[in-house]
Amino acid sequence: PHRAGGGGPPFAGGMALFSFQWLHEVMDERWVRRVDAEIAERLQSKSKSSPDSAAARSNGNTLDWKPYSLSALAELSKSQQTVMVDFTADWCATCQVMSKFVLNTEGTKRVVERNKVATLLADYTDVPAEITKMLTAIQSNGVPALAIFPAGRPYQPIVIRGTYTQDQLIEAIERAGPSRQAGQSLALRAAAE
Repeated sequence: PHRAGGGGPPFAGGMALFSFQWLHEVMDERWVRRVDAEIAERLQSKSKSSPDSAAARSNGNTLDWKPYSLSALAELSKSQQTVMVDFTADWCATCQVMSKFVLNTEGTKRVVERNKVATLLADYTDVPAEITKMLTAIQSNGVPALAIFPAGRPYQPIVIRGTYTQDQLIEAIERAGPSRQAGQSLALRAAAE
């Protein structure tokens, strides 16, 4: 007897696999959006309950952030500074969590100051073209993203995309190395000659 539909089981299995992969991506995206919304809601309710939320956020561990621009990054790099750029946005709940619990903390501030790292804040809230270009250059699809441009090697940034721990951040700063003093670079050149 002739069997009809001999290709049915493999086709059905392939469709099931495709459907599962597609569903997994959709559910994963929904989960991330839900977590971001929950974090944003908690941060908002916490700041509303605090009479002075700006003072509460500034607990003495806030890094000395300067506004990002390509010219500011170039100038700092030219002067042998290690530069850390935080790509963030007001609408990014994950960015707010990273700022509060990883970046602007006592441990991170201590390492940044010890290594004399310059800190730039790239505010992506209104999606400015200059920051979009830099995100593309460091191969990031969006925020949060963090790039550390080592002194003397600004074209070899250490890039962290998405969430990260304080230990991962400190390790990246240490790997980048400290800013160099103008006299230090001259002494290194003299020693090399």
